[in-house]
Amino acid sequence: MSNEASLTRERTEQLAYRLWQEAGCPDGQSDQIWLQAQALIAAEEAQRARERADASPTAVAPPVLAPPILAAPARPPAPPARGWRAEASRRFVAWWVYPSKPGSS
Repeated sequence: MSNEASLTRERTEQLAYRLWQEAGCPDGQSDQIWLQAQALIAAEEAQRARERADASPTAVAPPVLAPPILAAPARPPAPPARGWRAEASRRFVAWWVYPSKPGSS
């Protein structure tokens, strides 16, 4: 018999004896009193289980459906372009952007 079962049996014995004494020590009703004690203990344990389930954080917290969407990491700046194409591009931008275009006067 497991430890928990022996504790439950001991509690049932004590409660049944107390109920038997409160009923005036009647003869021939030991089985009925024993069943009454078992029912009271089972109801008490069920109530404790409901209280534990209500107090548990998992019963209160809403379910998580998906992880939160995080911002994409910032890209590092591109290194400056080099070579003849980069130089040509810089000259074209300078010619197009400035009001008095170089070389057009």
